[in-house]
Parts: sequence; structure tokens; C-alpha cells
Amino acid sequence: MLNKFLKILLILVVTQTAVTSYGQSSALDSLLEPINKIKFEDEDRQKLDPYFIDTYFSNVYQYFDLEETYNTPLKKEVFKNSKEYKALSDSLAQIKKDLLKPSYIEMKIIPISRSEYGVEYDLKRNGFKVLMNDSRHVYDNTSTQVKNVIDYLSFTNLPFQSTLADPILGKLSEIKEYLFLPVNKNVGLEVEDENNDTKLIIIFTPTAVSKKLTFYDIMNAEQGSSKFVLCNVKKVLLVINDEIKYSKNY
Repeated sequence: MLNKFLKILLILVVTQTAVTSYGQSSALDSLLEPINKIKFEDEDRQKLDPYFIDTYFSNVYQYFDLEETYNTPLKKEVFKNSKEYKALSDSLAQIKKDLLKPSYIEMKIIPISRSEYGVEYDLKRNGFKVLMNDSRHVYDNTSTQVKNVIDYLSFTNLPFQSTLADPILGKLSEIKEYLFLPVNKNVGLEVEDENNDTKLIIIFTPTAVSKKLTFYDIMNAEQGSSKFVLCNVKKVLLVINDEIKYSKNY
């Protein structure tokens, strides 16, 4: 009789755990499912998939791979007055409009025990300082460094904290940018557990696209330009094994 009772109790515990985990996972899925995901092409180098920026600045010939077909000004001019061009142009306009809908990125959080770039719990501040970008020494035309940026995304309202990699160099130094996540020690232990799958998720709405940001790269003595998507962050999540452990609205 006792064995039977223990078996029933064990089944109830396992079932409850499964239901709870499913509920937490479903909550995360339902939050992210209707949102565009901008993936990393190379997360270690903090390079995002260029689809967003390439598409936004593309034209009909580039996006639909028609440059070889219409390879002279005359051919383009004639095609531009066709119904097919109008249909493709309208389609591309809608695609670009959809790009400006809410989106998110997902970054892996690795403990310091696994990587020198990993996170370590700050006992004084009670939380983690997550490296968002490093080795940035790009200056814009007002001689200030481009900040709050992950590749081509600029999170205008996210409170990044900046430190100089080499204070002696001053403005010539590379900068490192961090986002601080205040969490309790129990969550901290879970983040530092190498067996856990920990992610930082940033949900945002693209608000504008900078066509050209002129910069002067002092380290390489080069002048050039780049393109950035200005983003208004809505929510930041810390997720461990598909369970939301930290959430903050902006």
C-alpha cells in the first residue's frame, strides 16, 4: 500500500513539474511568436544577419535579383513603367514596412568559468554585467563614439554602461559596453551553472533607419560611413532553460 502511495505521489510531482515547465515555456513562446527575430550570423563576433539592413536599403533590382536582367539604364527605365515593376515595388514596400514591426534578438549568456568574456555575479551590486559589445573605436562626425550598438542595431533607450579598454589612451581607446541585470543570488547561481541554457532577450521596435553615419576611424586613419537601425527597447528578459527569471519593461 505504501509503495503504491509513493508511486502516485511521484507521478503527481513529475506531472506538476512538467505542467509548470510547459506553462513557463508556453508563456515565453506566446510572447515571442508574433515578433520578428533578428538572428546572429556570428554571435561570437556579434555580427547580426544582414537581411534587415540589406533589405531596407535595397531596390527592386537588388532584392529580386534582377540587376543582370536589367543591366542598362534604358532597360531599367522601360521596366520601371511596367505592371510587373509596380507589383514588385509594392511588394518590397510592404516587406520594408514589416521590418519596422516589433523584433527581438537573443544572446547566449555564458558564465565566467567557461569564457573570459563570460559573466560573473557582482556581490556588491547584486547582479550581472553582460558584455554587449567590445573593441568599438568608431567615431561619428561629432567626434563621439557610437554607443548602445550591437552591430547595426542602436538601442537608443537601453542604459548601456561604457568603460574604456585602456584609460591611458582616452578617446583613442576601444570601448566596452555592458548591460547590468539586477538579479538575486539564487538566480545568480543558476546563471553560473554551466549546465543551464541562459539567454538574454531584447524586445524592441525599430523606429528609424540612419541612411548614413559618417565616422572617422582614428585607429586605422580611415573615414567611412555606416548604417544603423535606431531601436526603442520595450522589454529585456533573462531566460534560463526557457523560464523567464528576469523581466523589465522600458
